[in-house]
Amino acid sequence: MAREFCAVIGLSIKYLVGARRTKWSYFGSRHGVNYPIRQGSKDHISQDPGNPISQPSVDHQLREPGSHQDQPKTSNEPEHYNPEVERFEDSLAAIADDQPLHPIGTAQQTLANLNPIPAIREKSDIITKSFIADSHDLAHGFEIEGALQVHDEQTNGGVKDIGWHKPNVEIPDPLIDGITNGHLFTMIRRFNKDVFAVQAVSPSVARGLDLNDAWSDEYSTDKLTLHLQRLYLSIVLGLASFGKQVSRLRSWKETGRTSAFCAMYFLAWILGLLTPLTLGTVMLTISSETARDTLFPPAPRALVNINTGGLQEPASGHLGTLDSLTGAPEKQEGEAIEEEAANFVRNIRHLVQRAVGMHEKEENDGDPLEGKVPKPIRKGVKAIKAKGTTDGHATEEDDQTQKPMEKVLWSKANPEKLVGVMKIAPHIVGEIVDYWERFANVISPAPPFSKLAFMRINAVLLPLFLCSFFISSYMVYKGTGFVIGLGIFGDPVLTPALQWLNQKYPNWVELIEPKNNLLRGVPTNSQLTLTLLRIGEVHKTPIPPVPTSRPDDADQQQAIDLGDVPLAASPAAKLSAIQESPTDKTEANAEESKAEPKHKRLSKITRIFKGNTKAVVESKLSIDHVRAKAGSDKAKGHLGVLPKPKNLVYAGPSHFKARLDGKQGWLYITEGARPVLLYTTKDPRPNSKDAGNLEPLVAIEVEGIKQLKRATAFVGKPAEMAADWSSDKELLGSVEVEDGNGKMWRFTALPERDELFNRLIALGGQKWLNL
Repeated sequence: MAREFCAVIGLSIKYLVGARRTKWSYFGSRHGVNYPIRQGSKDHISQDPGNPISQPSVDHQLREPGSHQDQPKTSNEPEHYNPEVERFEDSLAAIADDQPLHPIGTAQQTLANLNPIPAIREKSDIITKSFIADSHDLAHGFEIEGALQVHDEQTNGGVKDIGWHKPNVEIPDPLIDGITNGHLFTMIRRFNKDVFAVQAVSPSVARGLDLNDAWSDEYSTDKLTLHLQRLYLSIVLGLASFGKQVSRLRSWKETGRTSAFCAMYFLAWILGLLTPLTLGTVMLTISSETARDTLFPPAPRALVNINTGGLQEPASGHLGTLDSLTGAPEKQEGEAIEEEAANFVRNIRHLVQRAVGMHEKEENDGDPLEGKVPKPIRKGVKAIKAKGTTDGHATEEDDQTQKPMEKVLWSKANPEKLVGVMKIAPHIVGEIVDYWERFANVISPAPPFSKLAFMRINAVLLPLFLCSFFISSYMVYKGTGFVIGLGIFGDPVLTPALQWLNQKYPNWVELIEPKNNLLRGVPTNSQLTLTLLRIGEVHKTPIPPVPTSRPDDADQQQAIDLGDVPLAASPAAKLSAIQESPTDKTEANAEESKAEPKHKRLSKITRIFKGNTKAVVESKLSIDHVRAKAGSDKAKGHLGVLPKPKNLVYAGPSHFKARLDGKQGWLYITEGARPVLLYTTKDPRPNSKDAGNLEPLVAIEVEGIKQLKRATAFVGKPAEMAADWSSDKELLGSVEVEDGNGKMWRFTALPERDELFNRLIALGGQKWLNL
């Protein structure tokens, strides 16, 4: 019995530590005690060779005692262990561990599960893939949980309408998980303004994310206004928020938070750890949104006085929006800050014009410089002419430096060079805004882009953070002095090094740009919007058009809890600042009524000019009808651009009312693996009688499109502006499409121009360059 007890204990310990693959199987049943069974015996449990994990059979364990004795034995079949005959040591030797451990249930496997290296490798793979992120791959590989995915399961392979031209309440929210519909439509509305001409390029040129700026001079004038608006929406608003946060800290009105910041700052100053504290705070705010909101509680921009850091009444009189500087109300999300951006750029332009004297209305007595040279320069020239000569010269003939000086100055600031600078300026502003948007999308990523992109910046800051504990101010001082000396006296070394670098690595300047290394794979807002549009196309559910606002629409009401406004003020003061008082509303109405007589004559003159301009535009369009019949291609493109409201047809998502060479027709995007853009004069909508017999006049393969452009209704910009200002009707734009053969097609009078452009740019597999 002692041997049997020892056998049971030994085999139980082996089973608990972990079953192993040996020449013995798990257990047999004999005399009420489990014993090992040799492989090859009749009682051996059959093992599935395709299953790497072998488990003991329950049926075998429950087999009745004595069932083994009924089976005939062969000469090759080994005997079961018999403690009365065999020695216990021989039995233990027979089950010696000569096979690798079972992949489950071992102590080694438990330690392997605690190994952090696989998890680190997985995270590093995610970060590495984000460096080479491709918009098409992200759109196809992104598993969304929004309404697009649910709707995709019901499409049965066809393109479906999820809410085109329907009220906001009828559109499922969110369409894409992680982004509210209001924010999504705000990005698309901005995308419709910023991206108006694209060109397909080779994948080798647009590696990674496409839709990069081409730095083309063709649209530099238009892009300057757009980039300045983007600058306001991103940088100006961001810096305003930062300035208001600093003002709140300096004001000591939020005593607890300011005290904590003050204590940490001066403690770090005493210990000589200001640099580690600063870098650590930056890393923390970059890494965690919760940390950002805790350290810097957000407050409505319009409620914070940047001078005092306290509560103020919004410039609009009440708080209609949380993200605008004026607090003005809006009918659709994002409209208020876009209106602020447009007014910001307009006022900046007026200030610049006044600064250079372009608004001067004085009599100039036939001055030949009037209208050609800005006012400050013109006054300087007049002063020199009036004086006759400069100090130090007796006569004008003795001035031997005038012509050389003019030559030097004009060689550096001649009109040709100034024109070149003015053409580059819009792209520089756009590049700055792009970097700001990329950094914002690093710390607040939107799907489908990686949420771990912030680790790249932390990977750069972490070594600086650690080194800051050991690098003294004296070392920084000495290093700065060495760099200055190297810049002044190191030309014999720097110049050959730069030449060698240009020869070996001609594109080294591009490689060191942050967008090609640290921020590679991080999108701008336009690239993010294009990816979201492609997600809709992948799921065969195009994103609906951006809701438009009408004058009679009600303003959005902001549900604001006074407890969520982290400003040191009483609830009554907060409520007074948020809501518009009846007294203010009465005064505003009184001021408007008083202002009417003052500008009544001017308004009458404006109406006269507007009516005259409208008559001129209508006369021009009437003449264009005659010219179009005579064969004028330019006149054909103007037909139908000012239709009556009852003639407007909004269809979508695959059918678009359009004209080609002045003829009314339809554009239709086919379904399937290789969609085609068709133009036909028959109605292609499913319920029409001509749906089965379209007879298309134009067929353009979407994958073969080389260039796309949102074109204006009129070819000339002055005519476009005049018609848009004078007419109360909607001016219909155009879309220019260059097919695979290089032929340009211009489809005019499109009520859904932006929607067609967005579908074409997102549907194909091209890599686009933003012109």
